[in-house]
Amino acid sequence: MPAPEIIIAPETARPSIGASNGEGTATVPPEFLSERGEANFTAFCRDAKPLGDMRRVVVAAEGATRHFGVEGITADDLAWLFDLAEWRRPGNFTQTLRNAARSKFAWLERIPGRPGRYATTALGRSKTLPNS
Repeated sequence: MPAPEIIIAPETARPSIGASNGEGTATVPPEFLSERGEANFTAFCRDAKPLGDMRRVVVAAEGATRHFGVEGITADDLAWLFDLAEWRRPGNFTQTLRNAARSKFAWLERIPGRPGRYATTALGRSKTLPNS
């Protein structure tokens, strides 16, 4: 007798990992549950070919805005987005976000009134995305 088929909810079927220290699990935020958005995001990240963790964070933030319609990203969002793009995760997403937002780079900016949420800047897009 065959084993019964098990149906897994979409938010638990996708791999993810805790954002801050690379351990644990995180569920996929509902705004990222779009198969078309996933395919377009993955292609966007592949085409951008970012080198380095900070550039990858900027590309992931811009890709999330363009293909999932979100206003900025958090460290927790990045864990799932990096898995989707099949990129190696940095040791600490929070620190990587902060570094990309520092005045020395200014590739990201904090979104006022939304703690821990960052959006790409025009400078960040010009430094990380081809043809922008």
